[in-house]
Amino acid sequence: DAPPRRRTNDDKRVAMEPTELQAALFRLFERQPRWVFAQLQRETEQPTAHLKTVLAEVAAQNKRGPYRDLWELRPELRTGAAARQ
Repeated sequence: DAPPRRRTNDDKRVAMEPTELQAALFRLFERQPRWVFAQLQRETEQPTAHLKTVLAEVAAQNKRGPYRDLWELRPELRTGAAARQ
């Protein structure tokens, strides 16, 4: 077995502008209404802390129920297909 791969400086994620990240998140929520945080991080390639900060402004994490731990847009920000889900 190979040892776990360690991140190098070349692998570091570069934080995009918050407004740019919000736009990217809105596009992702148009594709699907609920996301696991790890999926959002893979799609946006953003540092964890930066993504959590910006994500908390536009989305809410379900704490219980069938969608537990999934993120979805805040109701006041939903439009179109996302509002019908």
